[in-house]
Amino acid sequence: MTTVICDASSVISLSETCNINALQYLKDNAGTAFIIPPAVQKELIESPLHIKHYWFSALRMRRLINAGTLRTVSPPNLRKETRRLDSLANNVFKVGRRPLKILHQGELECLALASSVNAAALLVDEKTTRLLVENPNLLLESIQGEQKNKVYVNQKHLRAFRKNAYYPVIRSTEVIAVAAEQGFYRDYGVDEAEAARAAMHALRHAGCSITHRELDEYEQLF
Repeated sequence: MTTVICDASSVISLSETCNINALQYLKDNAGTAFIIPPAVQKELIESPLHIKHYWFSALRMRRLINAGTLRTVSPPNLRKETRRLDSLANNVFKVGRRPLKILHQGELECLALASSVNAAALLVDEKTTRLLVENPNLLLESIQGEQKNKVYVNQKHLRAFRKNAYYPVIRSTEVIAVAAEQGFYRDYGVDEAEAARAAMHALRHAGCSITHRELDEYEQLF
């Protein structure tokens, strides 16, 4: 079974675009296990439950967990590993002597959990996390553009972080691409390919950072 760690950003994107059932579809048809750490469960359910605007969304997320579509996992070493990654990731970039906090508890726990369960990939739509893992130089450019003062990189911390955060990162659009290939949109009949392309556009507008070139490449699959 293939294990994928899910960050709240991707689950929310899939839910808001009515594509959340793709997770159960891939679990049933491709043997993919989608798991989350406790901090992500809190972001998806516990905190939104107390806000009326997000109340129904939280209940939908809880239903996914109750059905086993998403499974919350908390290994014994999760807290310790999360603290270690926090000390590395959030000290990679500095403005003067001030470190920049770029990863929060949910993303850090996802990264910490990945090594414990031997995950195949991290499902993350949030741009900062993906760039820190995949392309820290591009992230530096983005951060520098937002700062008035020069941003410095602690190369020692960056090397140590990347040594531990080496898992492939995928986005919700890639989940949809795989689900579409597996027949997730087959119920749309003659509109199957169009439904898959429309889902890609919906995810992009929901906040999944995907370029026009990448979107065109995905559309050519259908």
